[in-house]
Amino acid sequence: MRFLYGSLVLSAVALLASAATQSPDREAYQQAVRRNDARERVNALRKFLKDYPKSSRVDRANELLLKTLVENWPDQSQEIRDQIAVMTRNIPADDKSDKLDTIADILVTHAVLLDRAQDLERQALNAFHPKRYLAKLKNRPIPAKYAAVVSTPLEVDVQPGEELKLELKRD
Repeated sequence: MRFLYGSLVLSAVALLASAATQSPDREAYQQAVRRNDARERVNALRKFLKDYPKSSRVDRANELLLKTLVENWPDQSQEIRDQIAVMTRNIPADDKSDKLDTIADILVTHAVLLDRAQDLERQALNAFHPKRYLAKLKNRPIPAKYAAVVSTPLEVDVQPGEELKLELKRD
């Protein structure tokens, strides 16, 4: 019983210590995200982005800001376009396709600025480079002998009432 009490005290102390040493950007981001009022959340996220422009949470904050805008004020197209402009400025080439696709997805999901979403998706497709994409995959190299699988067309015609059995084998 004494050991259990000691463990609980140590756990509580460790938890308090980790909360006290939490990075300021993480705390500011969490405070912004926890806001229930949409306008307060937008303002808190903008303040976070201004105060911590180098934070690892900048992309998440920008995405949440865009989502909050399109969910709550879909008719505020200029404010949404301004946020998109901020998000699309200075995107590294390796991240361009993913980021543009994410922004387009947010717009399409909320049926806002669909013409802009289509344009962003077109840019994302033009920025996509399969070799770069594959190089970014961690711990998932695709052996050359399997690379042809993704480009091999497969057509199967199944009629009602027919059973289909498909087997894949390695050489």
